[in-house]
Amino acid sequence: MKHNQTYHIAIYGLGIAIVFISTMFIQIPIPLGYANLGNCFVFLFAMFLNEKAGFIIGGVGSALADLLSGWSMWAIPTFFLKGLMGYLVGIIGKKEVTSLHSSYLLLASLIGTLEGIIGYTLVGAIIYHSLPTGLMQAPGLIVEGIVNMVAFYIIYSALNAGKVKQLFKR
Repeated sequence: MKHNQTYHIAIYGLGIAIVFISTMFIQIPIPLGYANLGNCFVFLFAMFLNEKAGFIIGGVGSALADLLSGWSMWAIPTFFLKGLMGYLVGIIGKKEVTSLHSSYLLLASLIGTLEGIIGYTLVGAIIYHSLPTGLMQAPGLIVEGIVNMVAFYIIYSALNAGKVKQLFKR
């Protein structure tokens, strides 16, 4: 199925909206910020579409949530960190993931999660001029990462069983 530019704009807009909503309205406070379910949807869109979509959807949706939820100082780092997360997951997602037991599925979500944990810890250290302060958020980011990976697997398996991935041409 050939998709036109309007289709891509609509899918990107939908992805940005879903990432924004899952980030903005499901916030659990952790030191220096909040945990959310946005990464799960960044992973999904990157896996179903491609690395470019992962970057744009992850970066814009997450940064908008920071801007509108009072964490505006994190919006620019979030744009690049979540964008890179989506890009990395999308690159790994180019491999043929045929089942939930695919090592690429685990690798993609693990790399995306680790990039987020390391990135936010380092940016927190830079913003607050203190590595120990940046490290304060690491436990919350680890828990957030695990929860997002589990949610990603559950939602991915449901969508994969429904053959949803076939609707998106990579």
